[in-house]
Amino acid sequence: MCKLKVNQGYCAGFMWEIDTEKSKLTYVHSGLEHAYLCRNGDLSHLGKGGFPIGMDITDSYEQGIVDLKKGDFIFIASDGISDSKNDKGNAYGYDSIKTFIKQTYKQKEFKALLKSELEKFQGQSKQVDDVTALMIHC
Repeated sequence: MCKLKVNQGYCAGFMWEIDTEKSKLTYVHSGLEHAYLCRNGDLSHLGKGGFPIGMDITDSYEQGIVDLKKGDFIFIASDGISDSKNDKGNAYGYDSIKTFIKQTYKQKEFKALLKSELEKFQGQSKQVDDVTALMIHC
């Protein structure tokens, strides 16, 4: 990636494995800030990992392991959500994402609610980045 200069030299990512028999999530991220575990309304950042892939050929990545419990909610998303702008040029931001997750993570319609929330926030503003999200209810 460093030599190819893909995506202007780097890209974010998230690699994970869920062991359903042991109820464990093993993960590593590369520059992806929106990776959360919501348990009983408490939000934890899944922050183990490192810089975006391709920034430095000597980068290394730390692996994280989480014991999953029934009712846990995992949310992983691109920065296109936090970077979404409204008609005044204000970004949706990290705090808004965290608040939204805490308030709606139990709902089966989470995806539709998130889409509606972003559309309402943006108003007539155009989306300039991808909005990619993955949600898992345990």
